[in-house]
Amino acid sequence: MRDEASLDSVGKPRAWNLEAEALNGTDEENAAYIEHHNRISDHIKAYNVLTDELVKKTNAEIEAMHVEFFGAPLEI
Repeated sequence: MRDEASLDSVGKPRAWNLEAEALNGTDEENAAYIEHHNRISDHIKAYNVLTDELVKKTNAEIEAMHVEFFGAPLEI
């Protein structure tokens, strides 16, 4: 559930990202926004890599616990 600070006046998620074509600033302001947007995108990509690694590690740990309790899976 989103916290209230992330919602607009009608309860919808606030939009933080603009398409580059929608910018209406100076060249410097537009370049600064695009740099900011790219930094956020890179941060999200890094987070997704870490999350994927954590999910794989956790699934392997759970599989090992199943093998410990039930024994090796049967080959069919």
